[in-house]
Amino acid sequence: MTFLSHFRQAFQSGTLLKCTLARPTAAVPEGLKNVYIRPVTLKKGLHVGFTFRYKTRDEVKNFTLDQAVSQLENMLGAQFLQADLLTPERDYSVVYDKSGTPKLTEKKPSQPQATAAPAAHDRQKNRLLDPSSPWLHLLGITSAKGEILAASQDKWKQINIAKSNWF
Repeated sequence: MTFLSHFRQAFQSGTLLKCTLARPTAAVPEGLKNVYIRPVTLKKGLHVGFTFRYKTRDEVKNFTLDQAVSQLENMLGAQFLQADLLTPERDYSVVYDKSGTPKLTEKKPSQPQATAAPAAHDRQKNRLLDPSSPWLHLLGITSAKGEILAASQDKWKQINIAKSNWF
């Protein structure tokens, strides 16, 4: 079995914990250090989330399984020389040598007790303040329903950062 077939099987069976692409070549876009891959649940269903880690920012793109496998096929060996796939059953690693020949290795799982990573795409932020507090509405930061007003997003962030520094 190839690395890509192990990736496809892990995703389809729900055992994909994460996949990491490392050792970038000169063919990667400037500043791209590595790529983290995990399953994500979107409104359209289960997808594969790619987090492109640059020196100064992260870019996230979501793909269907077929698109993700195609992306991996294009990137492995050309843009990245190493990929690691973690599942609760086995860890798989593929390394490309100087001639471009891949070497697939299997190991005992590094995270055998782990369950599949949470696939939630939109995570709730932990805020120190309750946006439904009446004083935030009196200041004009929230609506009467406790929703942050679009024009007050910056002030809301500023208040939360200042409050987190107090503790």
